[in-house]
Amino acid sequence: MKEIVADRQLVAYCGLYCGACKKYLAEKCPGCHKNKKASWCAVRKCAKENNFYSCADCRLYSNIMECGKFNNFFSKVFKVLFKSDRQACIQLIKDKSRSWVMTLALLTVCLAGFSYLYADDEGFIGVDNANEEQTVDLGNRFSLGIWGGYSQINMKDLNTYIDYENVKFYSDAGSDYKYDKPKNAIEAGLDLNYKITPNLKIGPRVSYITASAKNVVSLAPDNFQKYEETDKYDMTLLPILIGGEYFIKYSDRMSYNCKLYLGYGLASMKITYDSSYESSLDPDTNYTDSTESNWKGSNFVGEASIGGDVAISSGVSLGLDLGYRYAKIKKLKSDADSDLGGIVFEDEFGKAIPLDFSGPTAAIRVNFMF
Repeated sequence: MKEIVADRQLVAYCGLYCGACKKYLAEKCPGCHKNKKASWCAVRKCAKENNFYSCADCRLYSNIMECGKFNNFFSKVFKVLFKSDRQACIQLIKDKSRSWVMTLALLTVCLAGFSYLYADDEGFIGVDNANEEQTVDLGNRFSLGIWGGYSQINMKDLNTYIDYENVKFYSDAGSDYKYDKPKNAIEAGLDLNYKITPNLKIGPRVSYITASAKNVVSLAPDNFQKYEETDKYDMTLLPILIGGEYFIKYSDRMSYNCKLYLGYGLASMKITYDSSYESSLDPDTNYTDSTESNWKGSNFVGEASIGGDVAISSGVSLGLDLGYRYAKIKKLKSDADSDLGGIVFEDEFGKAIPLDFSGPTAAIRVNFMF
């Protein structure tokens, strides 16, 4: 293992100090200038083509962060993952006029132990281990997210069951049916998060998801009789989850994020049966009727998403999330004290009919930080 020493040749084109890198110290990398495998790096390629020793030599931009090669999404990810600040290094090079090589590495992170290198115009001062306990200002610790949106759902099993029943009972002449299948759901929810690091929040999420379907059938065996039935399916899911959000700041006002929440979902389905019969030959037999049945179930629910936020004030931001939800409730049962007596919702072959709320999601969110 090499030791950290002051060497001007080890300053990377982007301003970081290769001499403090874990791979360099372990002799697995020769450093930015000698690493032929780093041809993928746009900053390195640009500096070599323009004969720059580092980006500090560039005069195209008064602010290095205006350069799309130097400042892009991947550079921000790199900054967060490796706790490095290339902008500060380049600025320091300009300020110190490269009087000492180690001044170029101020705030550069040593990947070997997350150590910060310090120096001044008099020369190298030393290494400060950033693993030692430090006070970090996390700003507003709590955040409350209120969101609402739309999702696609996959009720394939329920659709197959209803289509089969329609064909079986209402496919004769004089019969008709129309089934409006549930394809989408409306949802709303709350996230309460606590910031445990500058880029990570954890906490609970509670949401409410609702969808509906309607099946209308009619039967007219002759010109004197008519039977109609409307079956309405109202389905809801209440996920109670725990998880968190990892976010990366793009600018002072904008940030990217990814979220993951896992937990349990409580599902319910109410089926309302409205029927009527009319006979012109025997009006006394005419009737209307309405009954309902209630079904409940629960199962694992997982939600993942990526998104972005824009701050509109110091304590409020707006965001958009795109993601996917897994929420398949495999078995539903009727209320134990109902007329059905706690039976499973199943087809005539004894196969349970699940409710599947799984599918892509999209939501708009308002965050309050406090």
